Amino acid sequence: MEMSRTRRALAVTLAAAAATVATALPARADGGPNTTAACVVGYLCIQPAGGTSPILVKEGASQEFKGGLVASSLTNLTKLDYCVTGSLNFGIASGATINRITTVNAVAPSKGACLH
Repeated sequence: MEMSRTRRALAVTLAAAAATVATALPARADGGPNTTAACVVGYLCIQPAGGTSPILVKEGASQEFKGGLVASSLTNLTKLDYCVTGSLNFGIASGATINRITTVNAVAPSKGACLH
């Protein structure tokens, strides 16, 4: 199945934006690799542990990770608060970044409160 031109252009644009953000992130004080998820406005971004490309969840969308995804950080550049379920259940506010190793089973927009 071939990707439409619009989807291909969007994918290229998002990849370029993520690369731009990633290169603009400050280096860690200890000289180690940066663990903050590179993110694009309008997305909840999850940085898998191990340094692969971040997973982008479009504002308003939910996503499940069968078997869990080990993440090193989450960045919320949406206008919504999100709930994260996994090894720890917690909320991530709009505009926030959380840097911690955690297993993520699912993310979803908050409906007022997240189960802890």
